[in-house]
Amino acid sequence: MDLHDELPPAVPAKELLALAEDHHARTARPLGTREVAGHLVKTYALEAPGRTVTEPASREALRVAAGHLALGAQRGSLGLAHERDALTRHVPDGTGPLGERLAAWGADTVEGNVR
Repeated sequence: MDLHDELPPAVPAKELLALAEDHHARTARPLGTREVAGHLVKTYALEAPGRTVTEPASREALRVAAGHLALGAQRGSLGLAHERDALTRHVPDGTGPLGERLAAWGADTVEGNVR
């Protein structure tokens, strides 16, 4: 499939473009390290202007993350390193048609040794 010509049904184009319109920098606030599902996790609150991440919200986020982190040994994965940056760089912060943004994200890959 050529993302320049057509978007797959799995891509919610309207929602992604709305997210991109409202995408803006957020303040990062460290919340310390926590043990979650056998992983030591360095946590941050990412806060939009006028909004604050509360302790109950932080606990709930870690509860949700625990299910994903618990699968880490089966995935052979230690994290998402490059992918979050690539997605943010090309989709919400990108310009041009959504297909071009997604194609740029898809092409932004990592190969070889990673740390």
